[in-house]
Parts: sequence; C-alpha cells; structure tokens
Amino acid sequence: MEGALAPQVTERWSADALSRVAAGEELREWFPRTPRSSFASLDPNDPATWKWTRATLTGRRRANLANEAPRAWEAICALMGGEHRVRTREITDYLILSFPSQRIPTWTSRIRKLLLEKSPWSPMNFHLDDPDTKMGLDGWTNALLMVVLFSDITPRGGGTLLACDSPALVARRLAEGEVDFTTNDELKTIVRRCSDFQEVEGKAGDMLLLHPFLLHSATKNHGDCVRILANPMIESRTPLHFATGTRVLSPVEEITQSWLR
Repeated sequence: MEGALAPQVTERWSADALSRVAAGEELREWFPRTPRSSFASLDPNDPATWKWTRATLTGRRRANLANEAPRAWEAICALMGGEHRVRTREITDYLILSFPSQRIPTWTSRIRKLLLEKSPWSPMNFHLDDPDTKMGLDGWTNALLMVVLFSDITPRGGGTLLACDSPALVARRLAEGEVDFTTNDELKTIVRRCSDFQEVEGKAGDMLLLHPFLLHSATKNHGDCVRILANPMIESRTPLHFATGTRVLSPVEEITQSWLR
C-alpha cells in the first residue's frame, strides 16, 4: 500500500532515528557487537562514521493505525474478519536500521547459486517471526506481518527478501505435525523448494501486509543511504482457524485452508 502511513509519522520517526542510535540508550541489538559506548562516534551526517551493518531501536512512541494509517487499518480488519478480532491497533517506533555495506557481494547471485546447487547452508537468514519449538496449525494468534518503510528503499538497498511461495509450503508442513521452526533445518528444506523471491522496494510511508507463514530474510544494504523499516506483528484476539475443517472467519484463514486441500 503506497503512502499508507501518515507523512508526519514517517518523517518524525525517521528524522531522529540515527540520533537515537548515536545516543545508544534505546539500542536493542546491533552488529558488529561493539561496546554500546562506541556509538558516540556515530555522526548522522557523516557516512564515514557508520561502522555497523545493522541496529535495532526499541519502541517509545506509538501511532494509532486507524488514525495514522486508515487504509492499512481497513485492510487489516478485512483480512482478519472484522475489527473485533484485531488485538494490535498501534505501531511503535521500534525501528530496524541497515547501514550501507559496499564491501559485501550482492545477495542475488549468492542466493540463486546456493539454491540451485542445493547447498547445505545459506547465507540468508530466512525465518518466521516468533517461532517455537513445537508449532502446528492450532493456536496461532499472529495473523499478519506488517512491513512499514521509514526510508525509500531502492533495488539492492537492504529491502527484506521474501520467499513469496513459502506460505503454502509452511502451511502443509505444519499440517503434517509439530515442527521446530527455531532451527534452520526445516526452513532450509522449504526455502530450497521456493522459486519466487522478491526484494521489498518502495517509498517511505509504504506498508506491506504479509501472511504470517511467509518466510523472509534480511539483506545487505548496497545503497548509499541508511534503510529504516519496522516489521510489527498484527495479532488476533483469538486463535486463528488455520486447520481444515475448522470454521473460516476471515480471508487469511480461508486462503490458508485452501493450501491444504
């Protein structure tokens, strides 16, 4: 959804993101793992001081989706079967920053080569959000994964890599019985069966709604600017009916069950 988030939110939250990183107080994780005090050397206006590849900020401010992203909110309610089923009604400035990294080879050739050769390892960290060691089709309250762009993302600019044909494969694997998606073994098997890989691109303020079974991975930022995005999970008030034979109450449940027929 292009320009779905109100510009005043996008601009306000992105404007001070690098300053928040430099302050170091709101950092949740970062790589390389240097002492927190080392961020004092970061100058938001001097790329030569951007010595990290990734940094994640904890959320402190909130934006109501119905007020600040009404088109996205309408879509969320429609996909989940009504506003009464939606628990998550706000997003926060829990932001993920990816710094330019010109020294690392492009992900495109590497991932395609590894998938074609069926390599036993992959440099890409494909995953589901909030995985567990014993996952099935029952008990899911994670209804949608949202990606919110707080900076423009050009090709090879650090946009999230989506395995677009993975949700159906994940659903079928979950239907077979409990599976541990906290390790890479099961995920690698599914990723090797995928063929539709798309890199997220867009403008600041764009928003994406993704199926919770969609495998995705961070990528290296080969652009010139810091990539900033958020990926909050949209939760349901009650468990979703993903298993076949259960009552369908929403489009996200309907399409999930259709993959199992």
